[in-house]
Amino acid sequence: MHFWIAIIILGVVGGGAYGINYVITLIRQLQDELMEEMRHRASDIQFLNEFTRKLADVKEAGDAMEMVLHHVLDVLQAEAVGIYVVERDAEGKKLRGAACTGTFPAFDQSQTVRDLMIRIPRRRPAHFVHEVIPFSKGLLGRAVTKGDALVLNENMDRVPDLPRNVSCMVATPMEVEHRIIGLVVAVNCREEGRRFEERDAEMLSALSCQAALARNLIQVYSKRSQQERLLQELRIGRELQRSLLPSAINQWGTYQFAVYTEAALEVAGDYYDFIPIDEDRMLVMVADATGKGVSACMLMAMCRSFAHASAETYTDMPAFLSDMSRRLFADTDPAHFVTLAAIMLDRKAMTCEYGCAGHTPLLLRRSDGGVETIRMAGPALGMLPGDLGVGFNTRVIPCPPGTQLLLFSDGITEALNDKKEEFGLDRLEALWRDHPLPLQKMVELITDRVANFADKEPQADDQTMVVIETGSAPTPS
Repeated sequence: MHFWIAIIILGVVGGGAYGINYVITLIRQLQDELMEEMRHRASDIQFLNEFTRKLADVKEAGDAMEMVLHHVLDVLQAEAVGIYVVERDAEGKKLRGAACTGTFPAFDQSQTVRDLMIRIPRRRPAHFVHEVIPFSKGLLGRAVTKGDALVLNENMDRVPDLPRNVSCMVATPMEVEHRIIGLVVAVNCREEGRRFEERDAEMLSALSCQAALARNLIQVYSKRSQQERLLQELRIGRELQRSLLPSAINQWGTYQFAVYTEAALEVAGDYYDFIPIDEDRMLVMVADATGKGVSACMLMAMCRSFAHASAETYTDMPAFLSDMSRRLFADTDPAHFVTLAAIMLDRKAMTCEYGCAGHTPLLLRRSDGGVETIRMAGPALGMLPGDLGVGFNTRVIPCPPGTQLLLFSDGITEALNDKKEEFGLDRLEALWRDHPLPLQKMVELITDRVANFADKEPQADDQTMVVIETGSAPTPS
């Protein structure tokens, strides 16, 4: 500013009338340039305000980039603008089309792309996002490798790799924290006879900062939107999964129940069920599908469907487990299987038949106060083909009044503390042995002790328990 004031003073003092006219012309020129700069700045501010306001409504990155494209198109008075972003894969860095507007040419060297663009120009934006230009190859690849603005406005017929019908162009890298994240390219001026100049490159460089900012904001919003959609879908999945679990059942004849289940993630792989077989028998199960999250949830849903299908033709416990295993093996891959513990309650015979498929043991408290941990051999369901002849063993247990049974998933015993120590079966057996409590009190004691043991360590696996107690038959009136 001081420089221009000095020039004006010298012009007035030393140039007479001619000097005064020159100064007036210079002042007007400076005023025009200042007004033009203020218009551009006002336009930029208006654009950023509009972009920020609309960003919350943008569903896809391409929609938001369209806003940036049209702003660049209007400011430069160009016929077409394209924005490329930098990607990296095993073959190295490359430019991929993000969005374009106007009759943007095909810098992709593929003849198919060029011909398709000529035949169906309206599909240009859709095909643009599939165009890939390796670094250091082609006109734009070399430009982004150098990292400098590129202005082409003469001797266009001598420029290699230049698409047809391009009379002038300007390109500048998009940078964030001195890191090139893309390239903005404008081609052909709308005004006849005009060509892009260095000032257009400077203007495009300034606009590229907006494009880079927009791109980063879009990625943040897009990721947040995707995460929100995923969480919403997981919430729906969890509600659907909960609907597959049986309604609360506290009593069946003389048998009483208490249930606890807590998923480690939004959806769970643990499963429990109460399936009536006939008037006097009910099948109680606790199962644990391999893995966590959605895959385990899907496997759990399959297990439920197969359990209800097999229960319709129930003959005995070994046959039921074998049929379940055969169904799961046929419809899942070898890496997915289900561990399951099942008890067939018989209120007429006052017994239960216990079968296990690779699951945690059954904890038993007899009516006289004695306790026992019952382990049964057997592979997980769906792990082995049925033609191997692998069977399942079961055990029939008398259940007079006062008998208690505990089925649980390994999320209980494998709960970890901050030292990566497991809660363990020994601690659970000690609680079961030393605290003969009513069902709900027993569930609360176990969950509290597991939570205190883990302290602030996050739950790593789904946790499920079903506690069963045989009550006294009502006295005939």
